[in-house]
Amino acid sequence: SALQAELSKALAKRHEAPFGDFDDPKHPGCPRAIAEAGAGGAVNITGSDRTNGAAWTVPGCVTGTGIEANFLAKGGPAALIGSWNGSAIVWADGNVWSLRSSPAPGCASTGAAEAVSATAAPAIAAPATAAPATAASVSAAAVSTSEPVAAAAVSAVATKPVAAWPVAAGAVEAEAVAAVKYLSASQEAAGEGGGREGEGRRRRRDKGGGRGRGGGRAGKNADGVADEETPPPDDATAAAGAAPAAVAPAAARPEAPAATAAAPAAEAAAAKPNDGDETAGDESQAELRRAQARRVLRRRDGDGKRGGRRDRKHVAILVSGSFRRFFLSSTAAKLVKPMVKQGHIVELFAFLLTGEHTPWKSDVRPYLKHLTWDPAFGPPSQEQPSDERIRSTVAGAIHSVGGTVRYLELRDTVLLDDDERLRDLRSEAQRRFPEEDPDSRFPTRSLGRTTTVADANRNMLRLFRALEWIFDAMVAQESLQGYKYDHVLVSRDDAQWLQRFDLNALLRSGGPTVELYVPECSRRWLNSTDEPGAAPPMLPSEMCDHVQLLTRNHAKLLGRYYSRFFSHSRECHVVAKGAPRACTSEELLRWTMVTNGVKWRAVEQTLLPYERSAHIKTPSHGVHICYHKFCQTDGPGKLKLKNLHMCQSAYIARRLDSVGYFGSCLALKTRGGLTTAPPAPPARVALYMVTTGSYDNATPTYNCTDVMTRMSSPFRDRYHVSCLAFVDSHAAARQVAQAGWTPMLLPPAPEPVRQQRKLKITGWNSSEIDEFDLVVYHDGKSGLYGRGGNASEDICFLERKLAQALDLVANGSVDLVAYMHPDRSSTAEELDAITCKSLCSAESLSKIRTLHHAHGYPDQAGLADTSNLVWRARGRSPALRLGMSAWIDAMETTGCMRDQLNFEYAMWKHKVRYRLLPDPMRPFTKVRKHTIPHKRYYTDSSGKTRWHNSDNTTAAEISCFVNAAASRAAAARARRRRARAP
Repeated sequence: SALQAELSKALAKRHEAPFGDFDDPKHPGCPRAIAEAGAGGAVNITGSDRTNGAAWTVPGCVTGTGIEANFLAKGGPAALIGSWNGSAIVWADGNVWSLRSSPAPGCASTGAAEAVSATAAPAIAAPATAAPATAASVSAAAVSTSEPVAAAAVSAVATKPVAAWPVAAGAVEAEAVAAVKYLSASQEAAGEGGGREGEGRRRRRDKGGGRGRGGGRAGKNADGVADEETPPPDDATAAAGAAPAAVAPAAARPEAPAATAAAPAAEAAAAKPNDGDETAGDESQAELRRAQARRVLRRRDGDGKRGGRRDRKHVAILVSGSFRRFFLSSTAAKLVKPMVKQGHIVELFAFLLTGEHTPWKSDVRPYLKHLTWDPAFGPPSQEQPSDERIRSTVAGAIHSVGGTVRYLELRDTVLLDDDERLRDLRSEAQRRFPEEDPDSRFPTRSLGRTTTVADANRNMLRLFRALEWIFDAMVAQESLQGYKYDHVLVSRDDAQWLQRFDLNALLRSGGPTVELYVPECSRRWLNSTDEPGAAPPMLPSEMCDHVQLLTRNHAKLLGRYYSRFFSHSRECHVVAKGAPRACTSEELLRWTMVTNGVKWRAVEQTLLPYERSAHIKTPSHGVHICYHKFCQTDGPGKLKLKNLHMCQSAYIARRLDSVGYFGSCLALKTRGGLTTAPPAPPARVALYMVTTGSYDNATPTYNCTDVMTRMSSPFRDRYHVSCLAFVDSHAAARQVAQAGWTPMLLPPAPEPVRQQRKLKITGWNSSEIDEFDLVVYHDGKSGLYGRGGNASEDICFLERKLAQALDLVANGSVDLVAYMHPDRSSTAEELDAITCKSLCSAESLSKIRTLHHAHGYPDQAGLADTSNLVWRARGRSPALRLGMSAWIDAMETTGCMRDQLNFEYAMWKHKVRYRLLPDPMRPFTKVRKHTIPHKRYYTDSSGKTRWHNSDNTTAAEISCFVNAAASRAAAARARRRRARAP
């Protein structure tokens, strides 16, 4: 029937959201129910924790598959996040509520102390009833993916009020009064103020802070409560990611009466610490209640080290941008935590894009193809973390340092086409400038390339539209709390905080009259003005728009910046070279603040210690952090920076794979890999390594057979790879066989290093090597990028790199492929390095120089890192045979076994067709060191050459490198002068 259909439809819809009866494993049999309580996703959560115990009701908000609950009324967090999977709610504190088909039968009898979690914490007192709020406001305050509230929705009159979210004005005093009475009654019951309390704890309580003989800087006092510099979490499981209770600081709002209408009930509950629930078997519950009461007092008054509520500020942090660019770890550790330690209350409002999109300027900035997320969210992978994981990670990181996540929205994109104001402006631009992109003149106008400017404008619109949404959420949160924030800090998503942010020092630097703090940013280059990524100095008409700290009264100027674009942006003009022009983005910001009378101050970088940075995935070096926009003080307040590089620098570029580490194996075949039809049968490839003596560890770094069988079908159809490991002992043969390699046993040699080099260069018995079409060699210390073949992207990356080299040799383009040295670019540089490190004797190095000079070797072919080689075996050319023979002959003749010194010379001498590919294209990378340190040669007092093993770097070695580099630079300048001479 129609009625039955409607009922089925309603039930199906109901199970799309967490409504119904639930089981709580922390309280077996106790009732738990969630029911709708109005519009906007508001819900009521009801239950009880003991047999015949009082029932409780707490408010919540459901958005899609997410739920946020305010367990403050029962002593838990004010914003605990949960995720609905269709059959259960997984809370951020680790507890799981399973859906029931009928109400729970009743709480099981518990003689021992019950487990306590954020979703089941006992209340110390009934908190004051907060002012009712609209459903729209509750939805805005929740951590959700729902549509953010508009400004009008915040001030709209509710047609049906729902339970308010955090504590309203006056509730802190009510909680405090109840806590004082509870502690007093507890001490009287315990006798003489509580016999368990240590002397150190009593001294600290009486003096309002400081240390006593019974406790130290951190640890636990006699009551089992953590004594820390920051307030402890509000429940036993807050470390697992649960949010601490939101508290309204008295200094941030008008003075409230000592108790609200709900205070008498709270006081009555507090005056009876043993109401029948605290039995002998329930002692832990009493301990927890006393601990919570002390935390209430500490939140109200502050402790001795952090100062009282007069110095306490309530700060909202607003971040909008991309998930991949968000620096969560530094935001938590260097921004939120220092402010919390100073006694401030810090709350985060964030909007992060999780969808795939092409980064702006990725065509001219290769590093943008390698962006990855903060390692706090997990290691880089082809699969982005789920929204649930992102939420729980952000909440856990911020809450673990004492902050609170008030709003976190995750979206695939920010739409612009639905804004009627923008559509009208685009239509007008198309009529006036039909040849231009309609977004190239709004909201800013630049003299750069039109397409680039239009892309920049669209990014700017998305950024500030998302910022306006989270500002609306902040306003809604204020309406629920009953007071406003003191300061609002607006930060870019890619701001990496390098030092601890000192809010007190920043506010002291400007005094009470300053209303806006921005970075000075007088220097926008790292080392030189002509380096990649360097930007010109700030103009007098500009203001840095990376990070801003505003007083709450002026936060609307940035919070509603997107809407102001449509009414004010075209009024901004500056005079440049005697003619007016439209403002750039940084000029528009300064114009907005000045025209609105904001008193602002540009501060040195030590007061706003950040740099706009990026996480870059480099296959051989893991996740690397680099600067992509530099901002520094050119003066005494300069921030000290260590071991960081510009993302556009050569240092980063040579560590990047040209197509991105996580590119698809099959989608990239047309970019240099498997570009021709596979032969029938497939080409035979020998992948081999040589480990003789004890110079290298004989145990392979990866299972070769396993890796080759996991290659894609197109690769295996074209190349059949055999894994061969040459060793000189039976024990080593067993090791390589266990790792999926075919052992090739060699007789021990008196000079194993010389034996290894000869097999590496000329191969083994010619009749056996001719059975293979192609040969791939890598050193015993080399292995796979990433996690050593444990992830599919490691296999894919190896396939792409190996296919590029094999194709070049298989199709006859070259006879041999090697890879550029990552640090040096000529044989002369390699000679200097070997000389400074004393890796060969002075006599042998002199012979090499004489050999190269006698044959007129020009040393203009670069320098190969010969740890990876690919060459033709069957049907190899006479030039390749002669070149490989000349390579090993030069080493044996001179006595220096450093093979890279003579590779280019031998290939040049016999005109071998070979190619040096860029270092990031090598298929195998160094994953461990040699087992035995390098030989260091020296001449003793009698003139004899001796050696010792060492890998230590000495001061003489460093000085030698510096002098050698200076000599090469002087020689290069001399050559250029001779070339310019008539």
